[in-house]
Amino acid sequence: AYLKRIFRDLFIREGFQSDYVFDWTILKYEESQRVTPPARPMGPGAGTSSGMPLAMANANRHT
Repeated sequence: AYLKRIFRDLFIREGFQSDYVFDWTILKYEESQRVTPPARPMGPGAGTSSGMPLAMANANRHT
């Protein structure tokens, strides 16, 4: 607890602002993006299960 407090005080005193995003979080995210292949784009046959265009299906859902 003591070390946490003195590092927090130093952080504030030096004028840093925390965005709560840590280096190891960014590294893990970048690594997972390299390992996972990108998703395939939807082809011309892809659509909603109702057969309606996506924009129309969304409009009908909200009414």
